[in-house]
Amino acid sequence: MRHSSRFWLVSHHYVSLRVDIDGDGVSDSWEDSDGDGAFNIQELLIGKNPANSHDVLGIRLVVATDWIASDGFIGRVVEAFRKASNAIYDYTDGHAFISEIKIVCYDGRPPEFYDAHVVIYESESDFKEETGEEREHTKAPGVYWWAEPGDGIRLMKKTFTCVFCWSVAAVIAHEIGHYVFRFGDEYVYWDRETREWKELSDWEQISLQLHGIRSLMGFGWGFTAYYDEISTYDTYETLEEEGFGYIKRTDQWAMWRGEGLEYGFCWYSLVAFLTNTSRYEHTPFSMNFYLAGNALTGVDDSVLLNYKPLEGPYTLVATYMVVVFG
Repeated sequence: MRHSSRFWLVSHHYVSLRVDIDGDGVSDSWEDSDGDGAFNIQELLIGKNPANSHDVLGIRLVVATDWIASDGFIGRVVEAFRKASNAIYDYTDGHAFISEIKIVCYDGRPPEFYDAHVVIYESESDFKEETGEEREHTKAPGVYWWAEPGDGIRLMKKTFTCVFCWSVAAVIAHEIGHYVFRFGDEYVYWDRETREWKELSDWEQISLQLHGIRSLMGFGWGFTAYYDEISTYDTYETLEEEGFGYIKRTDQWAMWRGEGLEYGFCWYSLVAFLTNTSRYEHTPFSMNFYLAGNALTGVDDSVLLNYKPLEGPYTLVATYMVVVFG
């Protein structure tokens, strides 16, 4: 019998699941009292406050396949999203995690398939035909896109070939960086001399890692563990100091340059999202889940410029991700 993670939580943690104060027929443990996307029981188990809507973002995703996937494959998908949830909780310093995934398997690609936040193609050729991409794994909305149905994260069956590889979770955490938080890629940069966008070479990525310049969105991408952090102001300053200033104008950096800012690191984008600034009002999650009013609201730029990410992962939120089947 296939059980969801909700069953696992119920059977492994002694909590009163019969309490229903509001009388709506749903256990209070499985309600989201503060509207932040995380179930009450999840917030308690990871040390958050289920009555505080400004302490964590619970990301709920619908994941669809275009074939009737086997239990074994679904197990790989679940494991990858669990690890990605840990990575997200780490790189947001405890401000966000994947609280639930709903898996729906279609026999083909009906209109509902494209409404999912994440779609997985069985055929590599179908993926390439529909996305127009000659890529190994994925496609996600860029930082400038308005996210509409059909503009979600697109993966392929072969993405999940290695269930124990950190790279699978890294791919998902990276694409959620695009889709949810609107991070730009940092393996793409504007070459002033040739006046064109370029991707970092393998040698450049290895060199960046050796110099301690890393970000899950691109610097050292492919060569570092998936718990790596996202970029801060120091990341871009170090590029200059270590002789990599020529790749400083990444896609992520350029997004904020267009706003007239001299800096545009991922932590700046994250705070803008969590505080629900106008730039993000049409993204898939900000209308329902946002942290406006918390301690980050109105943060002075000088604080952000001096921000140092916390070490992680420090809470394995993967354990508490709920899995349901449509």
